[in-house]
Amino acid sequence: MVRSLGLIGLALLLVRCAQVGVLTGGIKDTTAPRIIYSSPANFTKQISPQELSITFDEFVQLNATPATVRIVPSDVVVTAKMSRKTILLTLTGQLKENTTYSIVMNGAIKDVTEGNDSLYTLVFSTGSALDSLKTTVRVSDAFECRPLKEAIVGLYDSDTALFPRYVGMSNAQGEVVLSNLPQRSFYLKAAIDLNKNGVIDKSEKQGHLFEPFSPGVKDSIQLGLSIPRDTVTITQLKIDAPGILYAHVPMELDLAKISLNGDRVKAFRLNRDSVGFSIGKQASGSMVLQSGPQTLEKLISAKETAAKLTLSLSGLNHHGCLQVQCSDFIETLSPLDQWKLQGVTDTVPLPIDSTQIRDNRLLIYAHKLPAGQVKLTLPKGAVKGITGNENEKKTLEFVHYQEENLGRIKINLPPSHGTRLVYLERDGKEVAVSKVIFNPVVVFENLLPGDYQLVVVEDQNNNGFWDPINPLLHQQAEPVKRYRKFPKIRMNWDMEFTIEED
Repeated sequence: MVRSLGLIGLALLLVRCAQVGVLTGGIKDTTAPRIIYSSPANFTKQISPQELSITFDEFVQLNATPATVRIVPSDVVVTAKMSRKTILLTLTGQLKENTTYSIVMNGAIKDVTEGNDSLYTLVFSTGSALDSLKTTVRVSDAFECRPLKEAIVGLYDSDTALFPRYVGMSNAQGEVVLSNLPQRSFYLKAAIDLNKNGVIDKSEKQGHLFEPFSPGVKDSIQLGLSIPRDTVTITQLKIDAPGILYAHVPMELDLAKISLNGDRVKAFRLNRDSVGFSIGKQASGSMVLQSGPQTLEKLISAKETAAKLTLSLSGLNHHGCLQVQCSDFIETLSPLDQWKLQGVTDTVPLPIDSTQIRDNRLLIYAHKLPAGQVKLTLPKGAVKGITGNENEKKTLEFVHYQEENLGRIKINLPPSHGTRLVYLERDGKEVAVSKVIFNPVVVFENLLPGDYQLVVVEDQNNNGFWDPINPLLHQQAEPVKRYRKFPKIRMNWDMEFTIEED
């Protein structure tokens, strides 16, 4: 009996132990694998190895690609394979004399359990000294002024060289450090390598330092990247109502040319990055869109051009000018007494003073608009396009702000001897622009209350547009400055903002 009780007590003890001592798997491993040994050792001189090995403190997995495992300068080819905790590297080709090499592994090494990875570099020299110079390069979008990650940044032996001698990739902050560089001159180029071919293609966003530089003299460089104007690709070529062909055209590109069966077709810009072409109600045949070296062709039928004409609200100012965008060039309007303009909560019609046609835009002037919600009802056939198509009945609702509900700001620019384009953007969209020649003062009126961003472009060629990089002419993108700390626009408030000289 005593023995049985002892066995029961032991069983209860075991149960309690099982409840208290539950296995959790331990603390999560957030540390990347560490190098504990390499052959040759890091920073070894006067060697010319054909094979190298790196051993880590834990089992690792290998993601070896030309992008993750590379040697700089790229005089030889490096390949990698895994053996337990050790990576074996083989160099194919002839290393140059008196040269410092770096084996760079960025994202190639991960531990088996948690997938932690890091940046590893193994440096050696074929000569009696190690190159020790470095250059920090920061890359950003030339117009948006935001950092660009995963941009390929290279140092080239000449301005015409296709492949870099030293290369790195920018991080999330747009920064890359090129280290162990010799004291000599290089050409600096950077690009978003979309097709991963290691070559800067004409249509890729890119930046160049057209003059050679020495890392020993210049150890920090800012580089803006943009797509060259004459190589911007046109996409989304499609037919839409009524007899309008739409194309997505980035802002760097001038208005493209289009023809139907060899005859030029009239074009208009729909917004900042798209263009429309009126092709006619009965049109059919071969549509060809050309922009520089690029040619797009689309076969169309009359059926594709038979859709209804569409109208959309595109803008309104406090002077009572309502802007309506049409999907076709406007030919005629129906009598205005058939149109109805009124407050949303009021049945009393409001007078329409006049209208004006500007290609595919209709300007409607009504100077006695009340504050608040207003709607404009257009009957069927109110607008007729040059294709012969007419609109269906359409009601457009909008909010009308009186002048006292809007804001005004005076901007004092630093002195300049050239032309500047001054933009105000809201929610990433351009809402106001002023072309300024010499004058250091810009005034924007009738602004809706809210947050804006100020953009100033140095219009160096005085063409009224921002020009991106032109590698063939060795011309940089026109300088752009963005002022994100811009005062909030307030209702019925005169404000002033002064930009201090750099």
